[in-house]
Formats: sequence, structure tokens, C-alpha cells
Amino acid sequence: TDASFVPEIAREAAAEGNSAFARRDYPRARRAYQKVLELVPDNLLALVNLGVIEFYAGENAAAEKHLKRAVQLKL
Repeated sequence: TDASFVPEIAREAAAEGNSAFARRDYPRARRAYQKVLELVPDNLLALVNLGVIEFYAGENAAAEKHLKRAVQLKL
């Protein structure tokens, strides 16, 4: 299979997350990015944005987990 393949439903969830993130609707963005990660666990954009959202929410352990995974994927 193609490792870069992203299911359409994951792309839709990512678009919803990006839109909600831009509006600062972080609870909705969190749900959307979590859905992306259920479908595509190593989606870099979802990991980074979810890490930022968790940081904003004061959920430092969750933020660190997502951001560290994103860094591991990029190295």
C-alpha cells in the first residue's frame, strides 16, 4: 500500500479541524484531529495541531506526547 495514502474521510476531518482551529474552536478541532489520528495514526499535521491544542488547554502531558511523536516522524 501507499504510505502517503490518506482516506477521504481523514482528509475531511483534517479540513474540519483546520477550519475549527482557525476559528479558535479548539474543542471541535480537538475532536476532528483525534478522528484523523484514529484513521491515520502518524498524520503529522494532526499530531502537531492536536499537540498545540492540548498545550493551550493546559494538558501538557498530552501535548508533549503528540508533539514528541511528530518530531520522531520528521527525524
